[in-house]
Amino acid sequence: MIAWMLPIVVSGTIFKWMLQSDSGIINYGLESIGLIHQPIQWLTDPHLALWGIIIANVWIGIPFNMSLLLAGLQGISPSLYEAALVDGANSLRRFWHITLPLIRATSLIVLMLGFIYTLNVFDLVYVLTGGGPVNSTEVLPLYAYRIAFGQFDLGTGAAVATLMLLLLLVVSAIYLFFTQREESYA
Repeated sequence: MIAWMLPIVVSGTIFKWMLQSDSGIINYGLESIGLIHQPIQWLTDPHLALWGIIIANVWIGIPFNMSLLLAGLQGISPSLYEAALVDGANSLRRFWHITLPLIRATSLIVLMLGFIYTLNVFDLVYVLTGGGPVNSTEVLPLYAYRIAFGQFDLGTGAAVATLMLLLLLVVSAIYLFFTQREESYA
């Protein structure tokens, strides 16, 4: 849970240190076990910088997602597993026919919240790369920030932020439509 509880600026700074090409621990570890022979330019190569941000973003988001999934798993009655065991179901069938269907709603919530968080990530990108190199990691919130406060075009920056809001509203409406439709069938 520490990854989730730390401020994003602190996590971003830690990952910036870890992903450094010359003295980062990730390159050191990969070189030590023989997977690479020269350091990888994680945050300075335009083709790899976004992958470095993705790695950091996943590491930050995993504790929250796992706590939600754990809550969904704890909501499944053990008697269902016992009944399936009595009926002769192996662990794979119990997982496929009991666990997955009963945590579907929780999984959809985790995916939805993950999409919303990922679309709105600003601070991590700003700390790790600042949108570079060559704008390869410039995400929508960072773009809106640069337009509004870097070029002093507040109207265009607000328009970009409004379009982001509309995109999230459309995705949320689609999610609500499918969950209500599934509840009506149940």
